[in-house]
Parts: sequence; C-alpha cells; structure tokens
Amino acid sequence: MRHVRQLGARRIVAIIATASVVMSMMTSTAPASALVYDLAQLSANGVNDMFVSMSGDRVAWIAPGGSDGGADQEVFTWTPSGGVVQITRDTLDDAEPRVSGDRIVWYAWPGDDYEIRMWTPAGGVVQLTDNTGHDMYPDVSGDRVVWYGSGGSDSGMDTEIFTWTPAGGIAQLTADSYSQARPKVSGDRIAWIGEGGSDFGADNEVFTWTPAGSIVQLTQNSVLDYGASVSGDRIAWHSGTGGDAEIVTWTPGGGLESVTDDDAWDVFPSVSGDRIAWYGAGGTDGGADGEIFTWTPAGGVVQLTTNSVPDPYYLEFMDNVPLVSGDRVVWSGAPDGADAEIFAWTPTGGTIQLTTDGADDLAPVVSGTRIAWFGAGGTDGGSDYEVFTSTGQALPPAPAPVYRFYNFTNNTHFFTSSLDEANSVIVNYPKVFRYEGICYYTNLNNNTQPLYRFYNKVSASHFYTASAEEAAHILATWPTIFQLDGQTYAVNPAPVPNSAPVYRFFNLRNGSHFYTASAEEADMVIATWPNVYRFEGPAFWIGQ
Repeated sequence: MRHVRQLGARRIVAIIATASVVMSMMTSTAPASALVYDLAQLSANGVNDMFVSMSGDRVAWIAPGGSDGGADQEVFTWTPSGGVVQITRDTLDDAEPRVSGDRIVWYAWPGDDYEIRMWTPAGGVVQLTDNTGHDMYPDVSGDRVVWYGSGGSDSGMDTEIFTWTPAGGIAQLTADSYSQARPKVSGDRIAWIGEGGSDFGADNEVFTWTPAGSIVQLTQNSVLDYGASVSGDRIAWHSGTGGDAEIVTWTPGGGLESVTDDDAWDVFPSVSGDRIAWYGAGGTDGGADGEIFTWTPAGGVVQLTTNSVPDPYYLEFMDNVPLVSGDRVVWSGAPDGADAEIFAWTPTGGTIQLTTDGADDLAPVVSGTRIAWFGAGGTDGGSDYEVFTSTGQALPPAPAPVYRFYNFTNNTHFFTSSLDEANSVIVNYPKVFRYEGICYYTNLNNNTQPLYRFYNKVSASHFYTASAEEAAHILATWPTIFQLDGQTYAVNPAPVPNSAPVYRFFNLRNGSHFYTASAEEADMVIATWPNVYRFEGPAFWIGQ
C-alpha cells in the first residue's frame, strides 16, 4: 500500500521524534469535556480599566491615560460594530459611568466640585450641571438621568435628588434638610434612600417618584433601609440593623413584601422585572460565607451557590453582589478560595462558570445575554485590570484528532483518539508501530455512537464497528478470536448533516480490516490491490 506508506513518510517528525516532545503535547491539551465560552477582551494596556457598566451591547468603563496620555481617568465605550471609543480627552477625573441604550452618564471634577456629564453618539459630551455643589453618582434609563447633589433650591448642605430629560431639563425632586442619596431609575420611576421622612428619624428610608405620582415614602421605621434597586414598578432594597438585614420589595399594587426572614445578612439586591437577586450569609450549608440567592413571586427564594468561600468582606474572596437581567443572574466568586471567577445562572441552564484562569475576574454586569466585567491579566499578561465580555455561549469544542499507526509486523493499522494511548504506543512499541499522523478529526457535538474496538487475537490486529448488533454478533460468534477492548471515540452509524464516511476493507490474506476516511485512498486501494482487499463500504460516518 504505497499511499498508506507515503502517509507515514509525510508525518511530522518533530511530533514523534522523542517521547518528551509527545508528552509536552499532552500537558497543553485541555480535557475534551471542558466547556469554553465566547470571551472577548475589550482593552489591552498597562493601566486599570474598571467600573464597568452596560446596556444591550454597549459597554462603558473608566481607565487612566487614553489617547491624551494623562494620569486622569477617562471614559471609554465599546460596541461589537464600533469597537473601543474613547469618549473623554481631558484633564479631569471621570467616574462611575452608567449606560442606557446609547446614552452614557458619569460625574467629573471640572473645577472645584463634581458635575454630571453625558454622552451620546450624535450629541457627543454634554455637561448637564454647572453649579457650586457636588453632583454625583448618576443613573440613566432611556432619556431620563438621575443623580444626587448638594445645594439646590434650598441652598442647603444636604444632598437632594435631581432628574433630567431632554424635553424637561433639570428638575429638583426633593427640597428638605435631610440627605437623599443613590437614586436609581427605570423608565420614569426613580427610587432612592434618604434620611428623615414622615417620622423625621435619622435612619434611612426608601422613597420613589414618578412624574404622575410625585414622591411616595415606602418605609417608615427605625432601621436602616439601603441599596434600593428598581425595575419597572418593582423596587427592592435591604432593611435591618445589628447583625441582621432582610430583602424587602414593593410594587404599587402589592405594597411592601418581605422576601427573606432569617437571622443572617441579606444585602444589596438587584431587580429585573419580577426577579430579585442578592448576596446573603448562611444558606442551606449554614456557613458564615456569603451565598447568592434569587427570588420571584411564583418561585420564591432559590439559593444559587452552596460553598465555603472564606471571607465575605473581600471582593476577590466572596460571591460578590450579584446583578440580574431578565432571568440571568451574574456574580463573581472564588469557589477554590483563590482567584475570583465569573459565574452566570438561568432557570433553564443552571450555573455556568465563564472564566477559569489564575487571575481575579470581578464586578460583572449583565444586559440580556451579554455579560461584562473587569479582570487581571488578559492577552498582555499584565497585572493591571482589563475589560472583558461574553454572551455566555459555549463555543463548539475543538475538533478531536484520531491518530493512525501502521503495524509493520503484520501490515495492519491501529486507530486511537486518546493522546495518552498514542504517546504510550510511540514510547513502548517503536519496533511494532509507526506513527502515520492524524487520519481525521471528529466533532464532539456531531457524533453520538461510541465506536466499539476489538482486538483480534489471531491476526494481532484491531477491528472497529459502530454497530451494536455487529459488536454483539462478534462476541457471540467468535469469543476465542475477538476480545472487546471497549468503546472509543464517538462516530455515527449512519450519515448525519456535515459528516463524512469512513470506508472499510477486509484483508483477504490475514483477516484484518483497513479503514480510511480518504476517498482517494479508498479508490487507490480498490484499483491497486483487488486481490488483497475487499471493499465493504462505509463502516461509519464522522461528524465534522
């Protein structure tokens, strides 16, 4: 079989010249069962890219430097079609960007105080406030921007809530002598926490506002209410004091509802539609570490993590404040107690781990199916933080090679998909087998039937079949001749989309079988050795 022998002559000598080279191939080969997800690195530089925000496919973050090379923080954005765009080029420190659609807002220090700035692709950078008070921590939903700032119409030193729309300009929502802070917005509904309220207490209360309904105080108690989040008409926050805090939610129709009632900290809820996610201590394992939980009105509380992550106070060692979009919950956790990784959960898909590296991946955000975060390392291998994104889709596994060996003691062939076994054959049987290279590749997702492998004790060759019936027939008919080695790599017993046949020949002289996925080699065997090989047709199909 000259063509088969030529295959051997064309083998990559560097691969099989020594066992050590082959063994090095083993160490760099990932397990076939490991899922790899579609990760994209958005930044690659020597500075810290952090504080990621996202809406749809638009991601925004801050980083020092940029095209002007300054040490101050600049705002950057990315979309799949537009790539990375540097929005600001100034000498100011720009901070805490938030995104909704194509609108990005943040606060900056242009002089003696913080002001609110905004960017859209069409309008560029616009400064919304220009006063002598601090305006900070904006949020945005559609065309509505909210923030809190000092001063306002009452000229007090306490902070008030403000909002802006293109049509209405700036409107001051609160005007009192108590500090109001951290507003969040969804559509035209704004929620925030503030001191005072109708009971005039020093503790924080939760408030909401809509253009039609004005300000409504949702809580009136003597405990701390904090971390308000809003989606549509649903608001969630945590409420408590001392060593206990609980998750509470409110809707206009349902009023106040306690989501949790335990003796542990449940804090920092995120809400999307009717789904709430939060971080809490304890859980079913009773540990002091933090776990991730989610709740819906229909499904109640579900605990998403159960582990012993050691320290809930450090970002890299905790299941960190989760965020939710639709039914997708994301968080950063350190399941091995070492570096932090990114996780995502859906009701149908369960929990997936998106990152598996030796660096911290932190503070994920989510919008629909897209997830973004910042993490150390990346393609430049630096210790600074870069920005990454993923849609949480598992990439198809890399095609798995099948290795072919020629047994020059009996003119037969041996096939294996196991790199370990291929290495063992090369190292231990150099006088029996000659490595001929990779004969074909298989797609793990497009092959369903494990291939049965038999050892022929008479001819010292191997027989392969994808037919369970043929395998059973061989065992029943020739138990003294054939020994079942077991199941090897998966193939298909019949054609499937995007598959190719593997042809089988019977050797009339020694009773062995020859297999090839090459139609040219099959034609050559038929034409050259008609008295040696009998063509038996396709033995199985390999999905590509």
